[in-house]
Amino acid sequence: GTCGPTPITIAVGSSCTLSYTFNPGVTGAASQTLSIISNAPTSPDSLSLQGIGVAPAIDPVAAPIPTLNRYAMLLLALMIIATVGVTMRRPV
Repeated sequence: GTCGPTPITIAVGSSCTLSYTFNPGVTGAASQTLSIISNAPTSPDSLSLQGIGVAPAIDPVAAPIPTLNRYAMLLLALMIIATVGVTMRRPV
């Protein structure tokens, strides 16, 4: 926002913008209350926040790279050798 660090002082007739991120730590329905304490006659003022938490997207850069165990690698190597052998035995 534009209010600066807390505690925030706003001159009479002035304004600023607060930025707030509602980031539920669970998937599904979530709610939270944001309270603002000031010297206003209505203080404390509260806002009720509601939203739906979703699972975070998987970062393709940070995602684990699938690997093959040694038996799967051996099977893959044998399949490649068999394919190359069949290809090389074509009649001319």
